[in-house]
Amino acid sequence: MIQHGAAIIVIACNAASAGGLYYARSQYPHIPFVGVEPAVKPAAEATQSGVIGVLTTRATADGLLYKQVLERYAANIRVITQVAPELVNIAEENSQHTPQSREIIRAYVEPLVNAGADQIALACTHFPFLINVIQEFAGNTVRIIDPGPAIARQAARVWPERVTLAPVGNAYFTSGSPDRFSEMLRTLIGVDAPVQGMCWSPDYEVRECASVGSLDTVSEG
Repeated sequence: MIQHGAAIIVIACNAASAGGLYYARSQYPHIPFVGVEPAVKPAAEATQSGVIGVLTTRATADGLLYKQVLERYAANIRVITQVAPELVNIAEENSQHTPQSREIIRAYVEPLVNAGADQIALACTHFPFLINVIQEFAGNTVRIIDPGPAIARQAARVWPERVTLAPVGNAYFTSGSPDRFSEMLRTLIGVDAPVQGMCWSPDYEVRECASVGSLDTVSEG
């Protein structure tokens, strides 16, 4: 991204932020990095019941950052951590309205509500794609906290004043399947755009693949 001229980088993943944010900042001190942390603070500040729920993934729940956030902001309230790995696939497949997916979502959300949670933090950036169904099962008296707006505000705050947006549009890269990523762009955000596949090189650098869709060949150019 830096080679392509990125002036600011958002690590839009709780687990990736926990594992790599401080390292990235130390390696590229001239680039502002914005990370994501579980939205426990706003949930803890807003709760009236003293109980909040957190929908998250195993990687985030087991990470040091999550434990630090709980200690810092939620020492005096009850936090129910609900690890919900199936929700990642449901979001990527855009299948939240199928009967099977709705039942999976309900099974994760209803126990939080039944335990008295009046705030549910979405501690995975996949989960806002499911927010309407989550809200349906949580009910109108429960607030669902989407971390996206706070991330955007922080990015705006640290945006380098000297930098203006380049009139080149968006570029999309993935270390997974370009075809699958293209499909997710279309179904999740309505974007139809080319996607460049990225490959890990033997020296653990990420470079453009020799051909789109190949995850085995690295382009040295």
